[in-house]
Formats: sequence, structure tokens, C-alpha cells
Amino acid sequence: MLFTDGNPTRTEDLRIFESNIYEVANVEGIDLDAKLKIAAEEIGDQIMAYLLQPGSGDPQAGSRRSLGLSTLVVTPAMRRWHSLHTLALIFRDAFHNQINGRYRETWAQYVSAAAEAKQTLFKIGLGFVSNPLARPAKPLVSSGAGLWDRGLFSVAVAWVDGAGKISAPSEVVTLEVTTGGNPVVAMSGPVPPTATGWIVYMAEAGGYGDLMQQNTTPVAVGEAWSPLSTVLLPGELPVSGQFADIYITASRLTPRG
Repeated sequence: MLFTDGNPTRTEDLRIFESNIYEVANVEGIDLDAKLKIAAEEIGDQIMAYLLQPGSGDPQAGSRRSLGLSTLVVTPAMRRWHSLHTLALIFRDAFHNQINGRYRETWAQYVSAAAEAKQTLFKIGLGFVSNPLARPAKPLVSSGAGLWDRGLFSVAVAWVDGAGKISAPSEVVTLEVTTGGNPVVAMSGPVPPTATGWIVYMAEAGGYGDLMQQNTTPVAVGEAWSPLSTVLLPGELPVSGQFADIYITASRLTPRG
């Protein structure tokens, strides 16, 4: 996924590092989603500040102010930094809520761990794409006339470009198909300049299986999709988004969490 597609990590990812994070958030009245968003904004500001420095090695330096971070790829190292920085913010708030020495120690540990994760990210490198495909908005779904049995389905979509690169999938929406109906899916929101088509992923709603690609060839931009079959088809699983075309490193970055 691209950095601008959404938070690099989710609330459940925080439990990898802090198994009782939900309990801490509940007791201290901390909004985890809000902290994830703030942490993403803060690490984004730090990355942007670095890229705007002379000699950063940014492959898109001349356009960076207008591009923002829309071409930056989220990597595992970035997810780790984001998670640890989020936890540092959470335990900072928990400490100030209770002036609890245990929270202060945990806060300090996560500040240190986040600084190390930042250093690791910059040593591995920041990844960029030349032609970004932003994550699509939620698709528009409806039920038309057809031969499907009644059921609830999960639907997501993704953009694809002429080189076959695929965006991160949209958020999942639920589609109810009535007996004698047929799924109809359409894109919504802005179209990336390099998008040449889009992909539909579906699954039975309710956790009965993974989303699978339903169209063997991309649907043309501006067109809606409806299946030729009367059942879900096996297909490719959604991808996490584009891979980086180029990486830049900065091994001497000053650690600041």
C-alpha cells in the first residue's frame, strides 16, 4: 500500500507488541484509532522533512512538495516504526492520565524502540513508486436481474495500470443479492491518472472464505461489472498494493522516535 492509502498499521497490529493494549486503552479512555492517525501524521512529517533536505536522494525531489507522500510505499520496517511510535503516544497519554511510574517506564521503552525502528527503516531504505495507484474508494454495489441465489457477499475493488500493477484493495462493503438477482459493482471516487482498469474481489460475507478475484481481465475505467457466472469463482487473492520501484537510504539520520 501507499503511505497515503491509510494508516500503515491497524489496532490489532499493536497487540503484537503489547498484548493488553485494548485493556490499557479502555481503562485510560484512549482512542487507539486516533493515536494511529496521529502517529502516521507525525512519522509522515518526519519523512517529508527529510525528503525536502538537499542531498536526500529523493528520486522525485523536484515534485515532492506537490506530490507529498503519495508515491511512498509502506514497507514492513515502516509498519514497525508506526506501531512502536503509536504505542509511545498511547503510554505517554496513559502516564499523564495517572502519573503512574509503570506507564512512564513503558512509555520510555517505546520511545527508544520507535527511534531504533526509524533508524532501521532509513538504513533499509524508503521505497517509492513512479506511477502511484491510490487505494480506491468503497465500491458502489447493487443487485440487478440474474440467476444468483439469495446471499450476502463481501466486495472490494482495486485499480490496475497498463503494466499490470495493482493498488491496495478498497475497504470491504457488503452486498445483498436477492433470489433471481445478480451482483453489480461500480467504482466511485477519483481515478488515478495511470489507471487503465479495475479488479473485483468477492467472498461470501460472514467469514466463510477469502476475497477472490472475479474478473479475469480488468474492467474498463468508467464501466460497471456484473458476473457472467451464477456463483463465486476461484481467483487470485487481493495484493497489499504496489511494490517500490526504487529505494533511498539514509544511515546517518538522527534518531528522534
